[in-house]
Amino acid sequence: QASLKSARALITAYLRPLLESVDQPICDDKQSGGEPNLSEREQQILQLIAQGQANKEIDRRLDISAETVKWHMKNLFSKLHVTSRIQAIARDRTLDLLG
Repeated sequence: QASLKSARALITAYLRPLLESVDQPICDDKQSGGEPNLSEREQQILQLIAQGQANKEIDRRLDISAETVKWHMKNLFSKLHVTSRIQAIARDRTLDLLG
């Protein structure tokens, strides 16, 4: 009985913050103006994507690894809520992120 109570207490302590986080926004990358909060590197990559640069060209241009380019693109796509380069460019044009 005592071990069951302690197990329940541990489970409750573990689950409570998880359940409370369900009410939180999934994507907390919005500034007060409603635009995604892109890092400087993500902005650079978005600009190079808009110029038609392939990943290999981006990694050479920015002197970073191909895996780092992919990582930044994954984050960029997530923040823009898109799944492709074309959608990212269209979203940029809609939001005028690069000015």
